[in-house]
Amino acid sequence: MRQIEVVRASGLSKAQVSRLARGATSGRSPLPPAVYLSATLPAAEICVRYQDGESTNQLAKVYGCSNTTIIGILKRHDVPRRVGRTIELPVPDEELARRYLQDRMELQQLAEELGVKPNLVSRRVAAAGVKVPVGHRRMDLPDAEIVRRYKAGESANRIAKSYGVSHVTVMRRVREDRSSRGV
Repeated sequence: MRQIEVVRASGLSKAQVSRLARGATSGRSPLPPAVYLSATLPAAEICVRYQDGESTNQLAKVYGCSNTTIIGILKRHDVPRRVGRTIELPVPDEELARRYLQDRMELQQLAEELGVKPNLVSRRVAAAGVKVPVGHRRMDLPDAEIVRRYKAGESANRIAKSYGVSHVTVMRRVREDRSSRGV
């Protein structure tokens, strides 16, 4: 927010806003800018708009502040927070779980197909009773080919890039091959 906008919104003089921006507060320790900003925002109007259905993100954009500032105003005025909206998916949770387990689709693939974020798909699959491991599921990779390429001198990074995995995955497969052969 530019200083002139702060002057208009706060009713302070240009000199006062300039001193506040520099942190010069007549010997007092300066308050964080968010405190000054939230004091200049129309709290009653924000509370009413929130209760009428606008989200904290929408209000933050309208008033040129952060989502946290809006939440602080709502807390100070004892406005109960709404629980996040539930996103309806065109596929039931049980179908997601089936596709994850039986069709071995990755959460990322399911999310892209449905146009949502992977963490939403993960929560829905877990809600259907499936234990979703943290991180990635072990991918079906041609371990023998990976080991052969690595032994031939190809870098772990290059091999990883060709399979769309990390170099750590490649090195893990190479180590597993060594330990299975007792080397």
